[in-house]
Amino acid sequence: MYPSLRHFEKGISKCKQWMGGDQKPAGMGSHTEDTLKKLEAALKSFHQSKAVFVNLSICTDFNILKIHSMNHYTASIYLFGSADGFNTEVPECLHIDLAKWAYRASNRQDYVIQMTTWLQCQDYHLPP
Repeated sequence: MYPSLRHFEKGISKCKQWMGGDQKPAGMGSHTEDTLKKLEAALKSFHQSKAVFVNLSICTDFNILKIHSMNHYTASIYLFGSADGFNTEVPECLHIDLAKWAYRASNRQDYVIQMTTWLQCQDYHLPP
């Protein structure tokens, strides 16, 4: 059905370096009015259907930051333009590392407050 579609069976994290030929089949270059309408339609369909996961006890709720963020994608793209070539892989890895370090620095009691305080006290010198 989609002959040029690439399936990364082990995810994309195993890729050490993206080459132009690898990246192009995995995403689009830029958004258009049509793709933004499709994005809104897909988001609407998702929100109309997500209750089935709660009803089947697959999850308890959808209070997930990434899902909430999707509600703002279209408006942000109209306001600021599309983030061509953007992906969340590096920020996601950084978030995971920082969350792990902050949790380990806590005493595991009321850890959210401790993690927040620890993160605020850090002086990060991240590579550009």
